[in-house]
Amino acid sequence: MGQRNKDDIRKKTVLDILEKAYPDATTELVHKNPYELLIATMLSAQTTDRQVNRVTPGLFKRFPDAKALAEADIGEIESVKPIFMCNFLGNIFVSLRSRLNISVYAAKAGLIGERAAW
Repeated sequence: MGQRNKDDIRKKTVLDILEKAYPDATTELVHKNPYELLIATMLSAQTTDRQVNRVTPGLFKRFPDAKALAEADIGEIESVKPIFMCNFLGNIFVSLRSRLNISVYAAKAGLIGERAAW
């Protein structure tokens, strides 16, 4: 059995244990898709879920997906949020831009499927 199969089995085992231990697990973070949940989760590390839920509707309206957020000017991103999130949103911006560039390059090179490139 290869390392990838062992890792897949390990992940499934952990997920099964978590689902049994927390069958009704939910989040207070308001989200419509995995992108919104990811960004909201990252922001919630900086403040309360309530504050994140106040900020994210405007953020997601202007930047509805990771590609839009990654391609935005940092000043545009920072204009959406309260002052406490300034540096953190800038870090998200830099990370997404880097990942977007890597994903697009990898898709063009045939290393990953086109759908995987943001």
